Amino acid sequence: MEPLIDQAALRAKGWTVIRSVLTPEELGALHAAWDQLETKGATHNWGPKETAAEPSFQRCAENPVARQAITALIGETFTVRTLDGRAPPKDHGQQGLHTDWIAPAPPDRQLLANAFFILDSMDEDNGGTRIVPGSHRWARLPNKELAQPLARHPQQQIVSANAGDLFIFSAHLWHSGTLNRSGRRRRVVRVLFAVPGIGHGSD
Repeated sequence: MEPLIDQAALRAKGWTVIRSVLTPEELGALHAAWDQLETKGATHNWGPKETAAEPSFQRCAENPVARQAITALIGETFTVRTLDGRAPPKDHGQQGLHTDWIAPAPPDRQLLANAFFILDSMDEDNGGTRIVPGSHRWARLPNKELAQPLARHPQQQIVSANAGDLFIFSAHLWHSGTLNRSGRRRRVVRVLFAVPGIGHGSD
């Protein structure tokens, strides 16, 4: 497969959006699987137990574009750590800046990376993910002040992406969900990849 991204830029910034990775058929299958799960409960978030039973979600973990992009961040050998879904409803979703690991990672040694499959277009209006570009290489975690939901970092930005896009980022990048002000749907299937043998501690 020919590279679809600038791997050097991804390693430097810690994130990228790859456009139109999901075909209309794949996107439709994921929408249908999500809607089916919603008939079984009132939650807006799905964990590994629910996603394990849905082949459409499982195929996200096997997506060749995602797996190729992940290698730029954590190398050729990795495992799927978690597979879940998140869809903050209106007036929910705001988080403090955080990473997905309990300790800083060395700038040249990323341990985990995320692949977010975007099922509905996301932006500042409906709670798009906020990130601090390059923070995965700072070898430190957000301090207590920045970890508060309403705190803002001067370099933060909110990622915009369209339904069918793939958002790839280091799990050591400072990031968080933001408030879904409009109530417009913002469903994301999340796959967390990890290098083997790093244990089970995480935020």
